[in-house]
Amino acid sequence: MRLLKRVTADGLLASDEGRTFAVDLAPLKAWAEPLTGRHPMTPMDTTPGTADELAEARLRADQLATLGRVGGKDRPKEVNLGTWLFTSLTRDLLAIDGYGPLTRARVGDAHRALFSNGDFRPEVLEASRLWWDRIGGQRSDILELMLDEARQQLAGLAADSLDPRFFELWWVRD
Repeated sequence: MRLLKRVTADGLLASDEGRTFAVDLAPLKAWAEPLTGRHPMTPMDTTPGTADELAEARLRADQLATLGRVGGKDRPKEVNLGTWLFTSLTRDLLAIDGYGPLTRARVGDAHRALFSNGDFRPEVLEASRLWWDRIGGQRSDILELMLDEARQQLAGLAADSLDPRFFELWWVRD
């Protein structure tokens, strides 16, 4: 949990709204604030009291630290961590140079390139793992959490009817 304290102190989980508000991956969001307090707690506002609760708290702390370390350094504070990383992955897979949001015009193309039949294309999953290794991601479970979130938000949608107001994992500008 020391690494999580360091990541929090460095502001790598922070957004304009608060010190852990940039955590947008659902399984980690509930743990972010309780684990970064003076006395680490569970999402139920209890101290981890059993070996299983302590193991879960340590796992989530390590995942949060990894998420902040990998995604937090160059990220603008108005963009959440999962959004920043998934947009960066998408830009990489589409060979779009640089950083920043996708244009609204690119969203449909990005969706068609990443998804087919309600799921990620197999080649996208393999390329995602290579990208994750290249950017320094050491915990593959963080990549899997991000991909699961993207799958839930985007995979079942039709590429031609995407409206950025209704999904969070792509950073989009007009």
